[in-house]
Amino acid sequence: MKVVDEYYIQKKTMALESKWDEFGHVYTIIHEEHEKLIIKKPATSVIEFNCVFYGSSYKGRLQASGEILLGQKLLPVCVCEFNDIYMFPTMSPKSDQVIWLAVDHVKEVRSSKNKSVVILSNGDQLFIPLLKEYITSKIGKTSQLAMTLQQRRRFLLENKYWNDKYPFK
Repeated sequence: MKVVDEYYIQKKTMALESKWDEFGHVYTIIHEEHEKLIIKKPATSVIEFNCVFYGSSYKGRLQASGEILLGQKLLPVCVCEFNDIYMFPTMSPKSDQVIWLAVDHVKEVRSSKNKSVVILSNGDQLFIPLLKEYITSKIGKTSQLAMTLQQRRRFLLENKYWNDKYPFK
């Protein structure tokens, strides 16, 4: 696998999987549609970097998610609203074992004893130590976040809110 120094999440990004090397350092395997890459940073650091790159902060994205998905924990984030990239953590984003999944690339979730097998859009499988119902719930909440933000954007465009409110077009 190719090692990269920085990574820009794109539509082809399917998952960010945290791992440890033989010295106990955390790194991330980036699962793309046609290849896998390695970055020597925790998965959540990659998410944080990309939130800023795409015009917000991770904290701001979490706050927006929290206001839309009231009462939820382990919130999904809109990494890039322009490209409709929404990802959710499988466990605490602070955990060295977190996997961030792009909701558009989760093809199927299967039960396997006390864990789940997530089948990605290219057929790759990730084994996650959580119940299938938990993962499917997170997929639903991430889809709800995406739908809400898309509806808001459509409302603003259809009602010409941008041009009526602001002098520039």
